[in-house]
Amino acid sequence: MEPDIFTQIIDGKIPCHKVYEDESTFAFMDIHPIQPGMIVVVSKQQIDNLENLSADMYLALWSSVQKISIALKKSFTTASRVAVRVEGLEVPHAHAVIYPFNTSAEYNAPPNNSEINHEELANQSEKIRSFL
Repeated sequence: MEPDIFTQIIDGKIPCHKVYEDESTFAFMDIHPIQPGMIVVVSKQQIDNLENLSADMYLALWSSVQKISIALKKSFTTASRVAVRVEGLEVPHAHAVIYPFNTSAEYNAPPNNSEINHEELANQSEKIRSFL
């Protein structure tokens, strides 16, 4: 199986703004976020669907989502909620995305496809990491 884009990010072949890593999961800033602060949390195993993860890997992914969501909420203090979404349509690799939001319009907003602001992503990832 060829490494997908998430595996290449995990392996360091594609740069990212890393937020968190443990032995089972890896989290990084989304470069086209629905809202500022959007994070992709992936299983280190390249498996297409969440339901195909082993029970241990499934629990590890959700444990990381919870831990990072808490840090995200602390770093984006104006957000009343943290969204957790599982789609897996663009990249066939078990993952969830999380992001701060306040309204249903913010929750359902389309991804921001403007030019990538690496300085802003670096600042956001550093701030979130400070709460982990």
